[in-house]
Amino acid sequence: MQIRSSLHFVDEKDCNKEDFLYKVRDLVNYFITVSRSLYIPEQMLTIDESMIRFNGRSNFKVYMPLKPIKYGFKAYVLAEASTGFVLSWELHDGRNTSLLNILDSLTSAFANQGYRISMGGFYTTLTIVEHLTNNGFEVLGTITSNRAKLSQEIKDKSQKLKKGESNFYCS
Repeated sequence: MQIRSSLHFVDEKDCNKEDFLYKVRDLVNYFITVSRSLYIPEQMLTIDESMIRFNGRSNFKVYMPLKPIKYGFKAYVLAEASTGFVLSWELHDGRNTSLLNILDSLTSAFANQGYRISMGGFYTTLTIVEHLTNNGFEVLGTITSNRAKLSQEIKDKSQKLKKGESNFYCS
């Protein structure tokens, strides 16, 4: 208990207290930097969210009823697709940070290096695909027909699809 009460990773006087992880931010950044320097991922990456189980009290605890871990902290994760090795992550802090900014911070270290990113429908918007493509990534994702800013041609084609069918678009 004495060690735990004395263990600190940041000087309280010189920190950004708007960042809710300010007490461990330097430690988190250190682990991410070291893991990137020691591990070179294969070409295929994936973006997804992950739940970190937590049963205590916190303003940042999230309830996601469709996930195996229903209560905890939500993290946005960039991982290598074949092994699941986590290359970068951002904790969901409840602020209205745009998804584009979160994905930009996850992927910036891997831009213009020939990586391919796969992601689910939650992340796949035309704006995000265009942004990642402009940063040198090849992108694979799903877009539902009710997604905003789709051309009328794509909407019409997707409404004619039967169950199990899909369209493939490449830019």
